[in-house]
Amino acid sequence: MERVAPALPTDRYEAARFSYIDSLREGKQRLGRRPLMSRWGLEQREAEEIIADVERERAQAAETKGAEAPVAEAGIPSPDGTRTSATSEVDAA
Repeated sequence: MERVAPALPTDRYEAARFSYIDSLREGKQRLGRRPLMSRWGLEQREAEEIIADVERERAQAAETKGAEAPVAEAGIPSPDGTRTSATSEVDAA
C-alpha cells in the first residue's frame, strides 16, 4: 500500500506559498497579498511574487491539460460501442 506524506515547508516563503495554494481550493477564500504579508512576515514584493508564480504555474498546467485533451479523446468508445478516430471520414477519402 502506497502512503502519501504531506510536504512540509522548509522556510516561510514556501509556507506562504503552500497556504496560498491551499486557499485556491474549492470552498475556500483566496488569500491576498496582505494576509500573506502579515501571516508570514513577507514584504509586499515577496507576497506578490508568490501569488504571480502560483498563478503562472496554474495557467501553464491548464494549458498543458487542454493540449493533451484532444489526444486523450482519440480512441474513446462512442455510445454505440465503436471507437472514435482523430481523423474524419472526409479526411480518409
